[in-house]
This record gives sequence, C-alpha cells and structure tokens, in this order.
Amino acid sequence: MPDAQVKGLSGCNLIALICNKKSAILRAESRLCIMAQKYKVYYNNRVIIIADKLDDHRSPVMQRLCHYPEADLREEWLRFKRDKEIKRFCILGDSEAIWKEFKKLFVIIKAAGGLVKNAKEEYLFIFRNKKWDLPKGKMDRGETIKETAIREVEEECGIKKLKIIKPIGNSHHIYELKGKDTIKRTYWFDMSCKDTRKLIPQKEEGIEKAIWVKPVRFKKWKKDIYPSVWDIVKDIE
Repeated sequence: MPDAQVKGLSGCNLIALICNKKSAILRAESRLCIMAQKYKVYYNNRVIIIADKLDDHRSPVMQRLCHYPEADLREEWLRFKRDKEIKRFCILGDSEAIWKEFKKLFVIIKAAGGLVKNAKEEYLFIFRNKKWDLPKGKMDRGETIKETAIREVEEECGIKKLKIIKPIGNSHHIYELKGKDTIKRTYWFDMSCKDTRKLIPQKEEGIEKAIWVKPVRFKKWKKDIYPSVWDIVKDIE
C-alpha cells in the first residue's frame, strides 16, 4: 500500500498509510497533530483520544486516526482492540457527540478516588498488582461520588481525617468484566489528611503497601504507575 501525504490543520503534514477514506494508520515517525482533546480512554497501556480538531503534537508510537461520523465506532473499536501494534487510536469530530455514541459500546462503571496530601507535603500511594496506584474504588448504591472517594481512601489505607479540597478531573480505562467490555470512569479529588496514624493497606483488596511519598520519589516510578494515574500526578512539583 503506497504512502500518502495528508494535510492536517495548522499546515502540518502527516505521513500516513491510507486504509480507506474514513481512517489512516500513522507511522511511528509521523507528526500527528491532535489536541483540544476532550476524552482520553486507556486500554491497558494503549490509549484512545477523542478530540475536536488537530493541533501541533508529536507522538513516537504507531497510531490510528479516524473521523466521525464517517467512521463506524464499533468497527473501529474492535479493530483497535485486536491490533496491539496500534498504541494510540484517535477519533476526530464533535467530541461530545463521539463520546455519547462511544459509551454505548460499553458497560459504564463509576468510581472515585483521592490524590491525598499530608502536612509533610507527601502523597498517598498504594501498591497493588505490581503497580503503584492512588486509592480509589467503585461507587456503592446510594452514595454520592464524594462519599465514594472518602470511603475508598479510608478503607484502602486505614486512615481518617480526610478533607476534599476540590475535584481534579476524571480518568477512563477499559477492561473486560464478566465477558463484557467495560469503561470505568474514575472521579478524582484533591484531598488533605490530618491523620498521623500508621497506614494499614487493605490486604483483602490485594493492596500490599500504603505509603506516604514525596513527588521527587514517585516521579521516578513512571514505568510502574498506570498511565491514567500518571496523568493525575505527573505535574505535581
């Protein structure tokens, strides 16, 4: 299949392998311009980006690009799911309309968690499934999302005296639950903690460690932190 030079917005060029009129596979060395993104959904260490338009951005990985509503979202998702060589799947168009339709392909589960800081300017991390993570968990029936966030931090780390400061965004990741493709949407909150007692990791939830750690230390853990969580903590100084 021949290479093709594809004009992007802002005058940028994409070197692409054209699959059809609706989508393109982009080479690793290509310059993909994707910004004004509204949604980022992780599937293991791969990512789906839903954006309104193109903008300047370089990416070092193999990517797939499609436009909505021309592309069939179910077909594109299944192709991305099968092809592990495609690390980034980018869907361009009306991002709110895309997200509304894309969610219909999945079971949706809500969860909440905290980016918790103590008086020593340390942050709370847990170690589970060979990864460093932030405390979080699924929403129980009858709870508010803030109540879920507080409860999960308390249960997973054995602490109290938590205070929500502000919401700091959402993360999304896809996994299979009971044979069905599922999106977990996690609502994250900036929290403070005045509790000085020893942390108690919730062993029954597979949590091996719960620790307080300075940013200078956890910044060295990038390869051992889930990408969706890294998005939450990467800009902390």
